[in-house]
Amino acid sequence: MGRATEPAILPLVLKNEIEHLQQLPLPFLQKQEYSVFIGYSSNELGDIIEGSRCLIPPIRNESGLSGNCLVFLDEYHFVSLIRELPTLFTPVRRTILLPFRGDYLPERRLRQILHQLGFPEIFIMDYERLSNTCFTSGISHPIPVSSLPLMLSQVKKSDATTRWLVANRYPTQL
Repeated sequence: MGRATEPAILPLVLKNEIEHLQQLPLPFLQKQEYSVFIGYSSNELGDIIEGSRCLIPPIRNESGLSGNCLVFLDEYHFVSLIRELPTLFTPVRRTILLPFRGDYLPERRLRQILHQLGFPEIFIMDYERLSNTCFTSGISHPIPVSSLPLMLSQVKKSDATTRWLVANRYPTQL
């Protein structure tokens, strides 16, 4: 994913963002305070989620990322930010939410990266749009030293087109 390939990948990222916007887990996000959305289509969310901010890539400094919940509209933005500026996640106080399809990195590697960044609890969230409910599965905590994910529960099979990887700084009561 070098700089030369980024213009070529832009249409795919935009297409994915539009799909992810339609599958956004609104019940979960409406409980969050001070959310920051990252994506080319993030401005669409300004009126939907009260108290949120929207950032369009590229992100150059960490001040824009300060908030309780950091939401990526495509996995590509997370992978790009990790590649260039991994220390930018320091100001995220509570949660990182990113759509997961496995287009860029395997799930196990994403979990390990998030654990290494200081997020001890990670799980998969599926959003059922018709019933407006969220389901969680696949909870992991880091193995000491390596930060490899130790799975506490299995990831349930789902028909959802978008699965969300949720990383918490502090364990939640699910």
